[in-house]
Amino acid sequence: MVRHVFERLLDVRLTDVTLPATLAEPGDARGLVVFAHGAGVLHRTGNRQVAAALNRAGFATLLYDLLTSVEELSYELRFDIALLSRRVAEVTRWVRAQPTSPRCRSDTSPAAPAPPLR
Repeated sequence: MVRHVFERLLDVRLTDVTLPATLAEPGDARGLVVFAHGAGVLHRTGNRQVAAALNRAGFATLLYDLLTSVEELSYELRFDIALLSRRVAEVTRWVRAQPTSPRCRSDTSPAAPAPPLR
C-alpha cells in the first residue's frame, strides 16, 4: 500500500531553547516514533531512511536534535547528560501536550497509560 506522508518543520519550544524538528505523518498513522539525537539529526541520512521506512509502515516520526547548532560546537555540552536527559523529557512532555488528531495519536492506549514524567 502506498501511503501519502505529510511532512512539516516544527519549532519545539522548551523551557530554555527552541529546537527545530521534522514531523512526518502518514494519513493513517498508528503511532509516533520520536528520534532524539545529540546533533545533526535533520541532516543524517541514516535516521531519515529509518524514519521513511517507519512512515511506509504506518508510523509518524518526529526527528529533532538535542542541541542547537551553536550548542553542538561545545564538546562539553555533547556529554552533559543532565541537559540532554532534561531535553528528552521536555520534548516528550511537548509531544504529549499536542492535540491528538485522527492521523496520529501522541498518547498511549487507555489500557496501558504511560507513567508520569518527573
